[in-house]
Amino acid sequence: MYFLLVCADLYGEKLNLEITFPTMPTIGELQRKIIEVYNNEANVKRPQGYPAVEFSIARLQIYDDVMLKWTDLVACTQLHEYDQLYAFQPQSPWHIDVQKDLPPPRPPTSTARGGYDASFSSNAYQQQSYNNSYSQPAASPVPATPGHGPVYQVANKGGSPQTVQRLEDQRRREAALQAELQRMHEETARLEAQAAAEAEEERRRQAEEADRHLRQKEEDMRRQREALLRAEEEYRRMHEEAQYRHQTTRR
Repeated sequence: MYFLLVCADLYGEKLNLEITFPTMPTIGELQRKIIEVYNNEANVKRPQGYPAVEFSIARLQIYDDVMLKWTDLVACTQLHEYDQLYAFQPQSPWHIDVQKDLPPPRPPTSTARGGYDASFSSNAYQQQSYNNSYSQPAASPVPATPGHGPVYQVANKGGSPQTVQRLEDQRRREAALQAELQRMHEETARLEAQAAAEAEEERRRQAEEADRHLRQKEEDMRRQREALLRAEEEYRRMHEEAQYRHQTTRR
């Protein structure tokens, strides 16, 4: 099972529910399940005199444990098991998000108690999509103290002992993976620097080899010119001697 913690406001109170999936859900699957579960909660807990207002989602946010802040949830790749989410609803006379601490998570109320009709949620979902085309609530689950995450911390608040233990194990695995990823980044940077240094050394070696070869060629050509000059000098000397002997013989 894949667990996510989803908090939302319902009749002036915050509920934080453990919602389960067979595997990591898509954004559409996540939104449909949240609407289904919270519509059931609304059906069970609706105070006397309140109209039957259908639960809908204006924006989903996820608490980033690395950045220590809330961010908009736009892709399922942002999800990790036991992540804390917050579902904002469109503001209306019957719903206003209030600034309160997030409560400990609990399982949803059984659908058997409320007699909730799942088709009600399905029809609701067909009327909305997860984008920014509709009104966005101004409220935020971030607590009043600046620079801090939510007062509710996923790893050390309430919930069943089994859930808390699994959550702590998950966080430890996540921390170990983050440490391994950091080590891999550092190793990659080291190898890139080593590769660049080796490439520079190879370019220097090739330049020196080409320079040495050029100097050798120049030296060979100098020697050939000197040999040619010596041969020409020897030829002139021998020619002059031959002419001198010829003249002497004629006399």
